[in-house]
Amino acid sequence: MIDILRIHTDSKNFINGSLKSICMHSGSLISSETTGSFVVKLKDRIIRIYATLSPRPCSSIFKPLAFNNFLYNEDEVQSAVNYWSKRKKLVEKISKNPELKKKFIQERDKLENEILNTKWNEKSLIELWDKEDMLINEFLL
Repeated sequence: MIDILRIHTDSKNFINGSLKSICMHSGSLISSETTGSFVVKLKDRIIRIYATLSPRPCSSIFKPLAFNNFLYNEDEVQSAVNYWSKRKKLVEKISKNPELKKKFIQERDKLENEILNTKWNEKSLIELWDKEDMLINEFLL
């Protein structure tokens, strides 16, 4: 399912934006962009939610999402905006540098593989979110 959310058409407008793809990029005359994606996994009556909480799923990391202390509350609007803006900055940076994007995608895929195969508990979720943030910081330097 994650791969489906990262699909782009063979449109020649990939760089300039396109409404034909599931993963939409803004640019040129197109101002619409995928702003967040999530998948829900149901197995053995256990629900797991993974979300990017950031733009462009093709350049974002799906992280475990639990409805508890991991989300921002209404008093933390600026923190939530800062979180999203940081990831927006990353996708803009790597979209301009194919080699950097290739390297990021390799690291993203390794981290997502770990995320999708980790047993969920509060400690592991915090560690995975921290790893995602460290990876984002590494590529923003």
